Amino acid sequence: RPAEPDALRVVDGGDDPVAATVAEVRARLDDGAAPADVAVLTRVNSVLAPVQVALRHEGVPVMSAVDAGFLERSGVRAALAWLRIGVAASTGARLRGVDLAAAVRRPSRGVSSKLVEWIGEQRTVADLRRLAGRLSRDRDAEKVDRFADDVALVAGAAGSGGTTAAMLRAVRDQVGLDDAAMSLDGAHRRLDRSAHIDDLDALVALGRLHPDPVGFEGWLRDALDVAPDPDGVRLATIHSVKGREWPHVVVHHVTAGLLPHRLVTDVEEERRVFHVGLTRGRDTVAVVHGRPASPFVGELALPGEPPPERARRPAVANSTASERRRDREPAPATGDPRLVEALKGWRSGMAKTEGKPAYVYLTDATIDAIATARPTGMAGLARIKGIGPAKLERYGDELLAVLDAVE
Repeated sequence: RPAEPDALRVVDGGDDPVAATVAEVRARLDDGAAPADVAVLTRVNSVLAPVQVALRHEGVPVMSAVDAGFLERSGVRAALAWLRIGVAASTGARLRGVDLAAAVRRPSRGVSSKLVEWIGEQRTVADLRRLAGRLSRDRDAEKVDRFADDVALVAGAAGSGGTTAAMLRAVRDQVGLDDAAMSLDGAHRRLDRSAHIDDLDALVALGRLHPDPVGFEGWLRDALDVAPDPDGVRLATIHSVKGREWPHVVVHHVTAGLLPHRLVTDVEEERRVFHVGLTRGRDTVAVVHGRPASPFVGELALPGEPPPERARRPAVANSTASERRRDREPAPATGDPRLVEALKGWRSGMAKTEGKPAYVYLTDATIDAIATARPTGMAGLARIKGIGPAKLERYGDELLAVLDAVE
């Protein structure tokens, strides 16, 4: 920790930790610090996006952490599609097929590619209702009707002067994009980048900075598409700055769910990450938290030593050749034969359409695991061995639609 008695400060950012962090940076600059003498550090990079935009809005030069590629992250793309749909539906404008196709997949509804195509041909909420009435399968009709309900909900949030943040909160919390994000996050075996739910939360925080939903996306793209200033305030994740120091450090968003991160089970390692962040400041360190605060914030007042280094794992003995052969032997199939047949049919169709080997999509073992578990949503599908984040993102809806059709 910094040596001076008042050098470490804990700041309750309440519901807007971004504003609190910006105020801390501004205070250091007003005290005479150069922008390059200040660093804002956090656990995952996407939560720095609103800090970056807010600082630039105040004329503070910034060494960026997030660029316009943030808008291409899958959860952000889906949320922006919902935002465009809500604005269009609230004003009576025609809905765009590409937006409808993106929105109906997030959150997942288990819709087939053909049904997505039909949905994309509709241009109003009333059109969606009529499509539901024409469908022969009751379950498909119900899915389209519920999608139309969600479109109407977001349009309602846009009406009567609804703000960007209010619309994005409706998409995240009421439509259920947060649940979809957490299902996709659950497919990751480790946290090597911002999680989908972190991206959504950052987008809502950015929405507070530009209340008009009509111009939000263009404004945000311009705000992120700015070259980094090497003489500006440094924005970075804690992991990326080990060994470096600055006169002044703000540890941003030390909030429950972010530090320790909700996807990480090793709390001791997360505590070490926090310790690294605290020790990057030579003169002052401000710890800014939202609500609820991280449990690590309360620990700052307790006596103790820095967390110990991680113990080395004991060596594991090599397996014998016979053990390795046994491990390679396929387990007997246990899945529902109807589901296995349907999934293999889907796999063959994809292989023929895209000209790739069938095993690229699903192995026989993965098909059997799906047919045995019979998942009904993305969270269940994410738990299947062989279904990683990329496959879940690209094929999850179609696989659920295949299962739904058989069931």
